[in-house]
Amino acid sequence: MQVGAEVASPTVTLPAAVGQHRRHVSSSAAAARDAIQGDIIAPDVGLARIDGLSEAGFSVNNVEVDGAIMLSGDVFTLWRAKRWSDVTLESLALLRLLRPVPDLLVLGTGRRAKQLAPELARQLHEMGVRVDAMDTVNAVATFNVLNQEARSVVGALLPQNVED
Repeated sequence: MQVGAEVASPTVTLPAAVGQHRRHVSSSAAAARDAIQGDIIAPDVGLARIDGLSEAGFSVNNVEVDGAIMLSGDVFTLWRAKRWSDVTLESLALLRLLRPVPDLLVLGTGRRAKQLAPELARQLHEMGVRVDAMDTVNAVATFNVLNQEARSVVGALLPQNVED
């Protein structure tokens, strides 16, 4: 997504139970310009919270992000995965850098839930990371609740329009 570009795809407002209050996805170019620094976005508004989602991306702390994202605690970053087949141990390398190792990886698989490859599941298990793979809409809600409870969770979310 270009900074300053308007997002034309339809958006979804998440229910109040997912966060502290209802918010609608905004397409504030000024907020995006102010918040994006390189590839990592570190919001000044506390814990990362997904405010909404569209077919092609997300709104995190009122910043529109086009494409896949990874989130943990109060930061989020663009994620290079473009499709389900891109979800590999290499694409999830951020997990190896976090200390302590997160208890749970919430993996948003797109429009439909998909099963994690057995080899990848084994590798993550050996790292001490449990994985809960589910469709992206449910992954957003799950991540928001757990992150707001200050749980040791990472969200790796593909947008709804991913192929394969």
